[in-house]
Formats: sequence, C-alpha cells, structure tokens
Amino acid sequence: MSKVFLTWEAPEYFPKERNSDWFWAVGIISAAIIVTSILLNNLLLAIFFFIATFSIFMYAKRPPEIVKVQITEDGVRAGKTIYPYSMLKGYAIKDEGHVLLLQSSSILNPLIPILIMNTDPEKIHAVLGNYLNEEDIDIPLSQKILENLGF
Repeated sequence: MSKVFLTWEAPEYFPKERNSDWFWAVGIISAAIIVTSILLNNLLLAIFFFIATFSIFMYAKRPPEIVKVQITEDGVRAGKTIYPYSMLKGYAIKDEGHVLLLQSSSILNPLIPILIMNTDPEKIHAVLGNYLNEEDIDIPLSQKILENLGF
C-alpha cells in the first residue's frame, strides 16, 4: 500500500446547465446529418449518428459522479483509475486553482483534467513538485470550443 499525501473529493466534471434550446440545436443538427446520410444511401452513418445523439442526450442529463482523488507516492488516483508518475510528463494548476492538469505520455489521453475541491492548490504543488515538473500546459483550443458549445 502506497503512502497517501493528499485526498479530496470532486465531481468528475463541472456540471453544465443545458436548457431546452441546447437539446433542440443538437437534435436538429443530428437529424439533418441522419437525413443526409439516408439520402446518400449511407445507412450505417445514419445509424451511427442516431446512436451517438442518443448517447449525448443521456450523458448530458446524467449528474457527475463524485470521485475520490488521491496523490500518493506511486501516482495520482482519480476514482478507480491510477496515473503512475512513470506515465506522467508534468502538471499544471489552472483556472484560479480549480483544475489540476496532468500531462500524460499516452497518445489516447494526453491531458488529464482533475477538479480541485476543498484543497489548497499550494499543497498539491508542494507534493507533485517532488515527483513531476510543473509545465506550462494549456487547455487545447478544441476543448475550449467544445466547452463553449456546451459539451
């Protein structure tokens, strides 16, 4: 069992209020893509977009889970997932100390955001500074655009 330095609980993401206009806009755009796919005889794409839209709607209605975050001597644990220091390149604390960004060596998940709740960001900095370098990591433009669109 590895030594735990810091522990806090946080939602897995900041909940967003989505009004009915957001659902209508996503539904209309998806319907247009589905109809176009059918007209172009691409039934597989139409089915894919139908399932994707249904999944987006279900996920948008779901409240975020509260996950337990731990910084240990082996790595950072968020819920059931552990990110060992060997797979992390660096870290940054952004959004006025509300988000911990972990830069990963993974191609599929290069940036891991973890919300900081009821914990002093300076304590996180003091502990992670012993294991990782603080980097100038910024949230990618694509992620910022998706957040502005309500995703």
